[in-house]
Amino acid sequence: MEADLLNVIVAFVKPFQLDAVMTAVRGIPNCPGMSVSEVGGFGSHLGHARRAGERSEADPFEPAMRVEIFCPSEQFVGIVEAIRKAAYTGHEGDGKIFGGQTSMACRIRTGDLGAAALLPPQAEAPRA
Repeated sequence: MEADLLNVIVAFVKPFQLDAVMTAVRGIPNCPGMSVSEVGGFGSHLGHARRAGERSEADPFEPAMRVEIFCPSEQFVGIVEAIRKAAYTGHEGDGKIFGGQTSMACRIRTGDLGAAALLPPQAEAPRA
């Protein structure tokens, strides 16, 4: 396997921003795709303040969407910027984006490795 430089992006965004993020990422040529999970948590702002009439054992976690994208290194900055612009509201709790290198990718069905595992598989030649 050649040493393709691959990156992983993990973004936590507000649920109502997911459609905008998805549209922005789909607009990137040769977008490798994305996975999305519903999660909950709190950041440095420690979740929402207790509201009037709320029990003390109220769930401190704010709902969020976890977006994961594995991409070739040349797409990394463009994808991060697309997510950041699409998820931005200017309010506390807009979310976070994390990224870094990953050492391996493999498409289970074809055995494609590296960047080839991220792009659509090449059409097979017709058999004679």
